[in-house]
Amino acid sequence: MTSPLVHFLRSYCVNIAWLSCLLSIAGCGEPDTFVPEGPQGGPAGAIAGQLVYSGPLPCTRDGRIVGSAVMMVFDRRSLPPPDGVGRTPVGLSVITGEELFSPVYHQLSFEPDGKLRCPPPDGPQVTVSAAWHVAPLSAGEYHVRGFYDHDGDYNPALIIAQLPTRGDIAGGAIRNLAGVMAGGPVEYAVIGLGDLDHNGLRVIGEAGARVDGVTVNLVLALPHERPLFRFRGVLDSQFANDRVERVVVPSDYPIATFDLADPAGTEESFVRLQLDANLKSEEQALAAASPFFLAVEDAQFAMSREDVDRNGVIDGLDHIPETSLVPALTPLGLLSKLQDGSSLRPQVAPVVVMPAMTLHEGLATTAQLTADFGEITGELMLALRPAVLCIDESRPNAELTLLLARERDDAGRALIEDPEAVQQGLSARFGRPVRMVYGCLPQGRYATNLVYPSGQAWTVPNEAGICAATETESQDGRLCGTRAKLESQSVVIEIGAPTDPVYCEAHPTPSTCLP
Repeated sequence: MTSPLVHFLRSYCVNIAWLSCLLSIAGCGEPDTFVPEGPQGGPAGAIAGQLVYSGPLPCTRDGRIVGSAVMMVFDRRSLPPPDGVGRTPVGLSVITGEELFSPVYHQLSFEPDGKLRCPPPDGPQVTVSAAWHVAPLSAGEYHVRGFYDHDGDYNPALIIAQLPTRGDIAGGAIRNLAGVMAGGPVEYAVIGLGDLDHNGLRVIGEAGARVDGVTVNLVLALPHERPLFRFRGVLDSQFANDRVERVVVPSDYPIATFDLADPAGTEESFVRLQLDANLKSEEQALAAASPFFLAVEDAQFAMSREDVDRNGVIDGLDHIPETSLVPALTPLGLLSKLQDGSSLRPQVAPVVVMPAMTLHEGLATTAQLTADFGEITGELMLALRPAVLCIDESRPNAELTLLLARERDDAGRALIEDPEAVQQGLSARFGRPVRMVYGCLPQGRYATNLVYPSGQAWTVPNEAGICAATETESQDGRLCGTRAKLESQSVVIEIGAPTDPVYCEAHPTPSTCLP
């Protein structure tokens, strides 16, 4: 039976502004429903219910219970990867371990020696609960997702320490809990806040709105660490990229060959990034120390087939968009455009994402993988597609733009087997109309992300490799202020000038993909 974690969603990408509110939110009282919505004011709403945790006893350190339960509310039209390209929750609720586990306090052992003590995963299991709420919220439809930080390595001050790690207990407002516990895929409850008007849109009246009785279940222990990676190299026979520290893909990105009868020629037509699990050997001790505390020991990738249609069955329908002959794999590779002038901050108006093709060893090997494929490995490859998704999160009903740099390869073969099916699939996943256009890709700097179906992710560049504005970089480039600077975590991928400017004049980047 397929593990529910293979299907368990998805990404807990939370911006630092929300996470910095943890301490203040944890102690808030019950919210009113008639509250200001923003600078303009107006009635808003609240969602409330019960958190139920089922799992091992918590860890302890210095006489205290370690960890907190973090619950995030996402707009259904702006879900995080791989369901969407949303980046931040619209609401956050935190329950400390001290509060959640108070009924089983007597079962815990406490030692004031600074050591972290965690019960074995196969030890006694407990079920505890606590009330939760999030407000203010606008009218809309929402998913609630969350996790319990079991080992206390969650740190709102560091972006790279804001996602769940191995041993954390994940979950959310799940509508098919019995099926999930039996090994089925997760189906999140859609929580409607506000009344439907004559146009089918949700609105909040003068008295505000409140949805009670929403149960959040945290029940699934995550078996893997995040997909920590570094770039080992780049393979490129077209655009003279030979150093991973400087990869530039042309905005018109021509593909010489796309023919599955010629897998070697097809693979060589793509720019491919070689990724290694873990960091350089000389960086590992630095990464494991303060302030990062990264789990670098025996870091590996957990690769498997992707359940593209989210039906809980891996079959012939779970393939890459370009062709039904190549299965889709996880972890997912996503390149996200950075804000101009920033080395870390993603562009959000619009969000621009290039979905990469995850390959196991190569295209030919990937095409032969069976439905039960699963492997723990130290390396994988990402083939960069000549395509991006552009979405304006500020306009929830606006269409998504699927921008393809090229329609055909140099020999006139179509790069997408069934364009209509691709549009329909994207529309169903994102809950928006999709417009497919051909034009040059948005130029700029892109971060590379690996995302597991569990929601665990890793991004390069990240703050371990980039000095903040308040930190002074040492002359040798090894320090940001007093802490280590990890060179492998600073790499960006660039979409640059076209190989054929005339093509881009005829096929410009659409305005929906430009800031």
